[in-house]
Amino acid sequence: SSRRFQVYVKTQYVKVGAENPIPPYATPATAAADLPSALNVAIDGGEVIILTNGAGPVTLQLTGMVTIDKEVTVRGSSGKFSDVVIRGGGAAGVVNITDPGAVLSSVTICNGAGTGGGVRLDGGGMVTNCRITASSSSGGTGIGIYNDGGLVVDSVIDGCTCGFGGGYSFPQTYTGLGLYQTGSAALTDRCVVTNNSATFISNSAAPGAAVVIAGGAIRNSYVADNDAGVIVGRSTTPIASGLYVSGTATADNCTVYRNRFQGFGEYLSGLALVGSATARNCLALENGNGVDTIHDWSGAASSFTNLLSTAVNGIEGGVEASGEALVLIGGRPVLPLGSAARDAGAAIDWMDAAALDVNRIDRVDGSAPDLGCVEIQASAFAASFTATQQKGVESFDTVITPSVAGSLAGAATAFAFEWKISGNGMDTTVPTQGLDPIPLTLDAAGQYYGDATVTMTAYAMNGATPIASATFSRVFTLAPAKVYAANGNAGAAYPYATPGTAAANIQTALNTARDGTEVVVLASATSYNQGATIFVDHAVDMHGETGDFKDVVLSGGRARRVLQIRNKDAIVRDMTINGGAGGSAANFGGMGVRMRGGTLKNCRVTNSGDGIDGLIAGGVWCDNGALLDCVMDRNYGVNHTMGISFYLIGASGLADRCIVTNHTFSFYGGWSSHRTGVAAVFDGTVRNTLVAYNSGSGSALGATVPVGLFASDALVENCSVVTNTRSNLTDAYTTAGLAAIGSTRVVNTLIHGNSYLGAVDNYKFASGVTLSHLATEPVDGLDGVKHLVPTPADYAMPRGGRMTLPRASRLISAGEDAAWTLDALDLYGQKRKVGRHVDIGCVESQFLPATMLLLR
Repeated sequence: SSRRFQVYVKTQYVKVGAENPIPPYATPATAAADLPSALNVAIDGGEVIILTNGAGPVTLQLTGMVTIDKEVTVRGSSGKFSDVVIRGGGAAGVVNITDPGAVLSSVTICNGAGTGGGVRLDGGGMVTNCRITASSSSGGTGIGIYNDGGLVVDSVIDGCTCGFGGGYSFPQTYTGLGLYQTGSAALTDRCVVTNNSATFISNSAAPGAAVVIAGGAIRNSYVADNDAGVIVGRSTTPIASGLYVSGTATADNCTVYRNRFQGFGEYLSGLALVGSATARNCLALENGNGVDTIHDWSGAASSFTNLLSTAVNGIEGGVEASGEALVLIGGRPVLPLGSAARDAGAAIDWMDAAALDVNRIDRVDGSAPDLGCVEIQASAFAASFTATQQKGVESFDTVITPSVAGSLAGAATAFAFEWKISGNGMDTTVPTQGLDPIPLTLDAAGQYYGDATVTMTAYAMNGATPIASATFSRVFTLAPAKVYAANGNAGAAYPYATPGTAAANIQTALNTARDGTEVVVLASATSYNQGATIFVDHAVDMHGETGDFKDVVLSGGRARRVLQIRNKDAIVRDMTINGGAGGSAANFGGMGVRMRGGTLKNCRVTNSGDGIDGLIAGGVWCDNGALLDCVMDRNYGVNHTMGISFYLIGASGLADRCIVTNHTFSFYGGWSSHRTGVAAVFDGTVRNTLVAYNSGSGSALGATVPVGLFASDALVENCSVVTNTRSNLTDAYTTAGLAAIGSTRVVNTLIHGNSYLGAVDNYKFASGVTLSHLATEPVDGLDGVKHLVPTPADYAMPRGGRMTLPRASRLISAGEDAAWTLDALDLYGQKRKVGRHVDIGCVESQFLPATMLLLR
């Protein structure tokens, strides 16, 4: 007789480009060429090992989603997630875990799409020591990871996006850009969720957030530098940019730091608690719009305990942030010894001897746990230092003060320090003794600019013998006072400090600059087109050499956005921005200039836009920044475009003394959230601005859509919206001139000469809009006070010329005075208030009132 035996192998191997794949793939020599083949023969309790090549990362390309439905461990062979990349096809999820005993470890998952685009844990399973990145969706839940009842630990989730899909998918709703978690047993522990971003978020339908915890717990995790997108709507429903916790879920010892939103964010916070959710021992700092608004947390104060933040009223054990509570070293969060977060937490039941912080070191090291995701390891020996100044131009003096802590510090007879200064060509080591403050001069000496790292190594000494050591680092910045850029300069030489040695392109000059640097762009007979968007990341003053914007032209070549300002204190002036385009579902709008804060001054923005459906701002997208003395003309967009020339959002947004003219476009304004117009402002202020000689055609289908200026919850002061026209627009919601909704206030504004097929068509005002001192027609039945009907004799506005007010104009001294007018300038740089009262419109007559003297 005979018997047949089935032999099972507990380990399968996978090798990219395998030459000799033989089932059951039991050795590296016979490894499978793809992951599904290995999983097919794997058994419960086994593992599937994806081999590296020892020379660099390997990429395993998938053609469809892989399901792990067995109790197996799938891991990269090296233990480093960067060595093995599992890449999805970009149309669906990458990995689906359906067995509660399955483990995914030591790999990078990328290029997924939709809900659970990177990894979906369906009823359990574990993801550990992985990176989940570059998953995308036009709306969904858990775009990086969807965790239903599983465990996500020691992992990084970054670069996941919710972009605009076009069509009628606007506005997007998403629930957890990086991570969504549900299920009472689910846990996320020691994870970093960072640099995930969305284009928009509707605050009436979904909570948004980089991380949404709807069940279970999140602990010891770092949620930072995520961007929730532009807030659409005015719902009072709480939403979050960083971490949103709801139901009965808990957040313990998490750091929610520097998460951002754009535009109106009254109901959006970095850390939001909803329902019966709680947060303990957390740290929430610097969450807001990145310009002028900090909104770190929301929810009932009684739901928080031991929170470190800027405002902690009503929170049990709350710690108000002071000094340096948190610093970043190498991009990772660190608590200095003097941090208010140190030993400020309360013990929690999960904090046993095995509990670790986000850096995988002891969770409690002191009299009590620290607040946030990291723990100062000061029980034995720790050191840090403060500095009176960390940034300067050319050279600066600072005073460094070291500090030490721990039991070995108490046992030491002395302390010795070694200071190493490195970066941008500097390499210096300086020894010191004792804890006295140390004066230090950082001098660029004409060549060492940029970021320099000062690393302190502290030694606890017993006599001449070190008994313990610790290190601590900070980054110091030396900025050149002035750098130059000259188009294609063959004589370019670092640090580009003279016109003769100017950088050959603008980005090279900007990369050399730091906060406080003046960047001078030399006049050029040809456009500056460096083949990529120019990024302004520091608080520089970048300007054209001559002050005339015609002399320096930055071009996008009709292929890309021209300029992006990403520093709230940066200034760009005296240039022409031309030919921006290249919108996409993930990155569109502001094709000439995209601004997060900053100032654009004395610039012309022209010939920029795109044909993408739903484009926002063909010319300038300005989030809480300032547009001053700019000309915007001949920018373009089609269909659902919002703000052909500029789109201004945020309460700090300001457009002052600008000219918006000569735009011709067609639109289809069926989305109530898209208000076409050549200029659109939400929450901000438009002042002393001329909107003239623009024309539009199309249909609105129920949306309040103007050709000229659209304002929502905004302030429109001393503007002139004149001679704009519309055609083929029979919808009652449209107008050629100015449309305003919400709580907008329109004052001292000339709205005249706008027409539809020759008929008067000046405005549409929704209920709730406040009007005062308008010059328009008709005025019968118009709410507000002291309006007048102007005539052609009251102003002159020749095409291509300057607006003027004749001596007899009834607009002169007919406005309502405001404090800002006293020292302000009108559109043409003239004194804003000359007569008894300010004039109506964007220009001020400079004729002084006549005085009659009677002699007897």
